[in-house]
Amino acid sequence: MRDEERPTHPLRTSRHGPVEAETPEGAELAKWLRARVGGRTLRQLEGIFPHPRRTQWSEFLKGRKLIPLWLLNDVVTKLVAPQDQQLHRGLGRQLLAAAEEAGRTRREAESPTTASQGTTAHEHQVRLNDALEGQIKAQETVQSLTHLIYAFITAMADLNQRCRNLEIQRDEARLRLSRQEMETTTNQRRAEENKRRAADDARRVAEAEERLAETERRLIEFEERLARARWEKHNAEDLRIEAFRQAEQRRRAIEPSPGEGTPPGSFEEGSRSVPVPRPWEYDHFLETADAQLDYHEAGMVAIREQIGSAAPAPAPDFDPASPDRARTIPGQVVPGPSTDSPDRPDTGTNTVRAVSTDGADGADSPDKVRPRPERGPEPEPVRNGPKRRALLAGGICLAVLAGGGWLVWNQYHPTREYALTDSPAIKDAQTDGGVLRIGVKADQPGLSEEIGGEWVGFDIEFAKNIAKDLGFEGESVIDFIPVTTKTRDDQLNNGQIHLMVGSYSVTDDRKKEVDFAGPYFITDQGMMVYTGSSGDEAWVEQNGKQTRKKINEPDDFPDGTVVCTVGKSISKTILDKLPASKFKIKEESDYQTCVDNLNSSTDGTTGSTEPPVRAVVTDRPILAGFLAANPDLAMVPNPLEASTTGWGVGIAKGDAALRHFVCESIADQIDDGTWREIYREELEDHLQEENIKATPPREELRTECPG
Repeated sequence: MRDEERPTHPLRTSRHGPVEAETPEGAELAKWLRARVGGRTLRQLEGIFPHPRRTQWSEFLKGRKLIPLWLLNDVVTKLVAPQDQQLHRGLGRQLLAAAEEAGRTRREAESPTTASQGTTAHEHQVRLNDALEGQIKAQETVQSLTHLIYAFITAMADLNQRCRNLEIQRDEARLRLSRQEMETTTNQRRAEENKRRAADDARRVAEAEERLAETERRLIEFEERLARARWEKHNAEDLRIEAFRQAEQRRRAIEPSPGEGTPPGSFEEGSRSVPVPRPWEYDHFLETADAQLDYHEAGMVAIREQIGSAAPAPAPDFDPASPDRARTIPGQVVPGPSTDSPDRPDTGTNTVRAVSTDGADGADSPDKVRPRPERGPEPEPVRNGPKRRALLAGGICLAVLAGGGWLVWNQYHPTREYALTDSPAIKDAQTDGGVLRIGVKADQPGLSEEIGGEWVGFDIEFAKNIAKDLGFEGESVIDFIPVTTKTRDDQLNNGQIHLMVGSYSVTDDRKKEVDFAGPYFITDQGMMVYTGSSGDEAWVEQNGKQTRKKINEPDDFPDGTVVCTVGKSISKTILDKLPASKFKIKEESDYQTCVDNLNSSTDGTTGSTEPPVRAVVTDRPILAGFLAANPDLAMVPNPLEASTTGWGVGIAKGDAALRHFVCESIADQIDDGTWREIYREELEDHLQEENIKATPPREELRTECPG
């Protein structure tokens, strides 16, 4: 409380001493003044009233001098409650007037010589009154000027404060202007860089179009040459069949007819029913066939080198029933059994049979492809003789023609044949209630998630087709089991799940623990940031302060940015290769937790002492699925460098049979268009919104399905 607002107290005479007024009226005035002062010290009074000094206050309070009228009014104004001011002001003025009158009377009584000087008492009184009125007016003027001075001082203080505020605003405006100029310069530089990149892109597009036109021209030439090669192949196949037919006729001709009593292996040198070809004729035939095959092979190699293409895989739309397709010899070329040995009957199991076009001799139809027969026992040493030379030459001719490249293989072709029961996982599924357990991710929209008790997504539909190809069709025989990145390896190897289909990136380290089939999907790593609804600038942490910044690629992040990913993921491995000062990695058990952490940063405050998460890193298709349900998040346009990976189907270590059948299913789904159909229905919309395109992996990219 200010001193002037303190309530008055009864006068304590011990503080200011006894009253020493010349008249009783002056003493009453002094007592009244002491009552209004309320026991305040002279120092306090000097602090409240700039004028007069302490010595003058002491005289006023002791009654030695009368308090001026202007000071009396100030005392009442500052020290008396507002509701009592009018009363005390009137009382004080009355006491002051009485004291002044008593003082004049006393002075007149003490100065009798006044009349002798020719001036009457009335005149003195008039002059005194005039002087008093002038004094009062002067005091009022001084008081008014004092209030005016106070008003000027207050106004000056306000102006000074306003000036300081304006200076602060001016400095802030200058700082903002400087930042805007820097941003403008940066934007101009970026605009120039974008123009340069656009020009480079346009040039590259033009070059690509030129290369595309050249490639199309070469493709047309290649198709023409391919058609010619197919025609030549057709002729070679006819030649092979004709050679086989002649060899078969001559074999029958030189063998004795049944019932003639000739032991197996005997030969009548004088038989002339079919002339025996001379050895040099077969040699000439073999040389001609070799030259023709070499010519065609060299031509195809030259075509592939000309267009810069690897050895092509069979076309997905290859129709084995097409009348113009190449005819094949299904099976494996092996030497025929010896006809000279009486101890080894001709069973026909090792004989190479051509595909008959007329169905004679019990041959299979051209539309049926028979399995490759097992290799028979090695033949006995060949004895010399015209018959043996003829059979040997015919066999060699047939082997050269059949082995010259006319065996047609479609899609994935393993080095051996398997049965489903060769797989321990399939055996376990068949004996365990006939249910195939497939591990999937439960928190990846668009890929695999459970909605209303039903599993949906690209990986789910792809896994259903694999299960169908393995003999498990229908929801009742498929059990989708949610797994995490950290537990899927162990769950595969300990038999908790039979397959793992869920963004399972193929890496060298993981191949030490489990086997893979595929890959069935190629992708790369991306980053997701929080932008909010106000724009496309992301919240980042820079120099210990939160700010907004446009992020186009990972290098745009400030050093020390906290990114979230899942432990044991490929993203963690890629981030570990980056400079340690660039990103601080925070590991979580699943990506939904990472997304929740990113959303909780909002305006940069999470309520935690730890720096907030500013980005989430994982495969871009996974991020695209989360963006649909999180409109305040955005994906960084450019992916991480050298982050391309392939998703494979996880299989327990050593289960080669299951790997074989899964590889066949992947190849079938890619070649017959099933892959693209699932992609359009489940994933394409999510990826197109983020300008992400995906195509099924070509055969040479499916490195975990060796042929």
